[in-house]
Amino acid sequence: MYADKGTFNAAINKGLKIIGSDINIKDLEYYAARHTFGSTARNKCKLSRDHVASALNHSLPEFKVTDTYIEEDWSIVDDVQEKVIKELIKCEKAIKSKK
Repeated sequence: MYADKGTFNAAINKGLKIIGSDINIKDLEYYAARHTFGSTARNKCKLSRDHVASALNHSLPEFKVTDTYIEEDWSIVDDVQEKVIKELIKCEKAIKSKK
């Protein structure tokens, strides 16, 4: 559906602009969302750098061969995402309780 990562990123940014408008976050972008996700996963949820990298779909050239021998386990990514979502909900509740 998308010719390359640029068109994919553009489509995500378009959707995030709509979401940002709905939740009153001006100029919500893919880069910022990925940065927030990665920082939350690593610093708040205390998840391993490797698991955060997997959830962000990052790969390292030095592990290219090794990765061909490891079956992808998407439950790890699911776990990272679940923990980040729970952390963000916790933060949102804390902010609302201060109002």
